[in-house]
Amino acid sequence: MTNSPLLSTSADAWDPRLPRSCVNPISQLTRLYHTALHLGAADPHMMAKVVLPKDLEKCWEWSGAFFSNGYARYTRGRHHVGTQRVHIMLYEQLIGPVPPGMTLDHFRCNRKCCVNPYHLEVVTNLENIQRYYATITHCPAGHEYNKENTRYFVDGRGYNVRTCRICSRRHTQRHRIKKMVGLV
Repeated sequence: MTNSPLLSTSADAWDPRLPRSCVNPISQLTRLYHTALHLGAADPHMMAKVVLPKDLEKCWEWSGAFFSNGYARYTRGRHHVGTQRVHIMLYEQLIGPVPPGMTLDHFRCNRKCCVNPYHLEVVTNLENIQRYYATITHCPAGHEYNKENTRYFVDGRGYNVRTCRICSRRHTQRHRIKKMVGLV
């Protein structure tokens, strides 16, 4: 079980690491949310910017500010002294701390604007990155990444890179034409 003071120690207590079939997460989430507000564990100013749906299993939308990368942000105090990501704050306030060396992944909805702690899963950073890249199925030009059209290689910095063969071919052709004309 997590070490959150808001969770009961009874057998039906919600633990995000348990399979969803073991507990009723929605009733647990509802109870957890209202208990957190009642006990003051969740910042009431922050919670005022959370748009809750009738069904708490759905995404909790954030109506406040966002970081440039799309994650919801909340600032405590002046001059952005305590600016943090809202989904992490809510997870830590309502469920418990994120273990060192781990990160949170939006495994249920894959939406950065969602701050529902039930949609988050504690994973390693590597697993989070692999899950993100698995969701990218097409190159920026719209070509599908499949066995015939995808090339994998290690770039000069040592990173594994996936490229679209069609786009690479077009880029090479344009470069060769510019070279022949003398523009390069």
